Amino acid sequence: MLTTKGNPLVKGGSLYQTEEKMKIKMLKAVMVGGQPRKVGDIVEVNESDAIELINWRDAIAHVEETKKSTRPKK
Repeated sequence: MLTTKGNPLVKGGSLYQTEEKMKIKMLKAVMVGGQPRKVGDIVEVNESDAIELINWRDAIAHVEETKKSTRPKK
């Protein structure tokens, strides 16, 4: 039986499935993990899938903003 799972020639397919997760921000509307994703969506995917999507320029790495310190002024 021919499937696309694990096929590196198909978007989202990869030979190296890792358990590490990575958050990415979508730059293009594509299918990720069997789900349609829109531009601007923040998606958590396997690191290998994230790297492929970033290399294809379909996504960028998402870095969460940290809260600024709210120290009282003197």
